[in-house]
Amino acid sequence: MKRLWRACGKANEEMTVLEKELEELRLKPAGSELAALLNELAYLYLHSNPDRSEVCALEAQNLAEKLGLLTCMAKSCSLLGSINHQSGNYAEAMLYSRKSMEIYEELKDKNGIASTLSVMARIYWSQGMVDKALEHYHESLKGKQECGASKDELALCHLNLGACYSGLLRLDLALSSYMFAEKILEKSGDRKKLAYLYNNTGSVYGK
Repeated sequence: MKRLWRACGKANEEMTVLEKELEELRLKPAGSELAALLNELAYLYLHSNPDRSEVCALEAQNLAEKLGLLTCMAKSCSLLGSINHQSGNYAEAMLYSRKSMEIYEELKDKNGIASTLSVMARIYWSQGMVDKALEHYHESLKGKQECGASKDELALCHLNLGACYSGLLRLDLALSSYMFAEKILEKSGDRKKLAYLYNNTGSVYGK
């Protein structure tokens, strides 16, 4: 799930290409390649077409379970957690996320664990459980650091931490998190994330 901020036009082009690939793969015996492609489509459709995203993720999950593809099943469950979170089905979202976490822990996949912790943090945040969200974002950041995540990924982690600290009125820590992210984002030139960061930083100063 590293391409959350991809350009809309590029995403649409990729969807078209992958949908054609999907049609071709359906003519062959179902296997790991089909499950992986369904997960990729589920991710691409996550924000633009949640219904299509859910259909792809559920099919990927069922296929992965049938074929014993643990990594693929963990990704499907994580995606279904995000999809249900978007729909406000928080209990269902957490069930899928925990199932994903169990598989990643079995596989000792630190990157998968870190990504799923971030999904769980968003679910807690949406329910007003900011302390729990902060705890999970911290664990996610720690995991991503251990996996050698990119600076942009770490900046996003600090953006999320800053939002939690701001929500808890721990304003000095919120500003510290935002300043860390700002240094990275100014170098990378990611204007969309910078706009989000400046808006949140202004909110902290307002408080």
